[in-house]
Amino acid sequence: MTILDSNMLSYLLNIVYIVFIFGFSFFSQKIQLNLMLGKLSKSLNKLKTMRDKAKDEAVSAIVALGKPETDPKPRIEALLQFFAISPNSMDPSGVVNRLEHLVNTADTRVKEEVKALAPSADEKQIQNLQNLVETARGLNSLYRTVRHHYLAGKKGGNIYNTVQIQMELPMIMEEAEAYFSFIDAFKQGKPIGDGVGPLVASKMIADSVVRELAEDTIVAEVSVEGRRVFVTKAKGPGGTVGKVGDSVGKLVEEQNGNVSMIVMVDAGLKLEGEDSGYVVEGVGAAIGGVGVEKFKIEEAATKHKIPVYAMVVRQSLKEVLAPMTDKVTNSVDDVIKRIGRVIRERTKEGSTVLVVGVGNTIGIA
Repeated sequence: MTILDSNMLSYLLNIVYIVFIFGFSFFSQKIQLNLMLGKLSKSLNKLKTMRDKAKDEAVSAIVALGKPETDPKPRIEALLQFFAISPNSMDPSGVVNRLEHLVNTADTRVKEEVKALAPSADEKQIQNLQNLVETARGLNSLYRTVRHHYLAGKKGGNIYNTVQIQMELPMIMEEAEAYFSFIDAFKQGKPIGDGVGPLVASKMIADSVVRELAEDTIVAEVSVEGRRVFVTKAKGPGGTVGKVGDSVGKLVEEQNGNVSMIVMVDAGLKLEGEDSGYVVEGVGAAIGGVGVEKFKIEEAATKHKIPVYAMVVRQSLKEVLAPMTDKVTNSVDDVIKRIGRVIRERTKEGSTVLVVGVGNTIGIA
């Protein structure tokens, strides 16, 4: 190769390099957007499959248990789009009461719809079917959210919106997997990880006499370390969380505020690297949801200066809604021992203590 040929080749390579740099700078965002949209598309298809599976399971269960006279699919489709509008909070006075009214109305509406769809189902089955419908609703909501961002990014070529949903996608998919795992618990009729609080309460109650103190919520009196202990939980074995806030408020009033301690037991999300079934202790009302029940417990405790202690069993998000694992089940005895120690160390004999088992009671009597 001559010097002239070598210079010409070098010149051409430089031109190609410059064109490549300019072309990449111009099209890099487009390439990046297409790569992200491809990943979103795969997740979207997976969400659609899970949503459709949950919907089909709900329809099959309603047909099998409820024996409806008409096809339940149209009303199931309508329930998947059901929504509740949060109350106005510009004036915070009374917002908890308004929120409670809204939550009760929404819960009653969904339950009545399920009853209408499954006229032959009993109360326990209605509660479980309602949980299954709520699972399908949750998956449908996640699917619609991801689909919106996917189509908006594809239509407008806006990489910033696409980046935002891509950053949230791992958490969205984890939440979807958690919802989807509930289907197995429903089909097997097994307790879920969120039921660890009611399971602790159920073991403490054992054969004691129970009474219904609030809607779908029971209480029993037992003796622990020479103290009167009132144990409350959702009724079960249908899938419900009950009204433990109302139950605690009524128990405190029944005792004229003479309660030495409230101990709450609930499932709690673990961080990456932490073991499932690990029990941790703290203070405060350990209860999730929209905050109505938590507010009622805190209000009763504050009014009568009652300390509130919490025991939480760490779990992953998927484990909370999946059939209860052995690690979580084995933690129940440890929680009961810790409750006994806390009662012994922080109260006197003859004192009155409340123990609240928080969570979904599917499969737990």
